[in-house]
Amino acid sequence: MPQLKIRHPHVAGQFYPAEAETLRSFVKQALGETSEKQTAKGLLVPHAGYVFSGETAGKTFAAAELTQTVVVLCP
Repeated sequence: MPQLKIRHPHVAGQFYPAEAETLRSFVKQALGETSEKQTAKGLLVPHAGYVFSGETAGKTFAAAELTQTVVVLCP
């Protein structure tokens, strides 16, 4: 199994809440309640600071039926 690298939060408190409980609450609210999920082969999700695009990203992830294996592509 490949070695996992852990990236430590360098901008906590700037683009997303620094406190774990506040961040957890923000993510829970952004994901919201979605009654009907759709199968998705791919998602294009914004990744700016949570205060800018968190609601859009949350709604996107909440509406998608994700598979067990996910590939994340980023710059």
